[in-house]
Amino acid sequence: MELKNGQKCKRGEISPSKEDKKACFTVFKRLMKREEGQSLVEFALTAPILLLLMAGIVNFGFIFYTYLNMTITTQESARLASLGKSDCQVGDYINQNLNVMGEDKLVLPSCSTYNTTSTSKSLVATVNPIGSSRKSGDTVTVTLTYSISNLTPILNQFLKPVTLTTKTSILVE
Repeated sequence: MELKNGQKCKRGEISPSKEDKKACFTVFKRLMKREEGQSLVEFALTAPILLLLMAGIVNFGFIFYTYLNMTITTQESARLASLGKSDCQVGDYINQNLNVMGEDKLVLPSCSTYNTTSTSKSLVATVNPIGSSRKSGDTVTVTLTYSISNLTPILNQFLKPVTLTTKTSILVE
């Protein structure tokens, strides 16, 4: 904007008169109040960070849920094994009660009815000692291992799949 005396308003320039100073100040004040598009730029800068944060929270919640479910299932299956159930019955219990993502079924090496050459070996259980050698007073240990991939595809670029392991030991009755 041009002032009365032909000078232009520039930042940091001192005008010769008070009126010119006031005119320059008004122009700059008006320019500083224009915020068109500011919120769009702020959103564009923060949205990816917020989306990654939300995906991480959802992924962590899913992994934590799976870990808790595995822990409870391991405890209950160890209890069944301590009461004299066979490894196949323990494996059936695990398959029926463990809620994991996908079509993953248990691979139990000590039970011949399970296909140990399955293509999906992300869920593995072991029962020690094997059913026929358990005696009263022995300790039976059930271990579940599950390799879980990230729930959100975006996080697969940054994080590796997580391997969860739960282990429970109990005395045979």
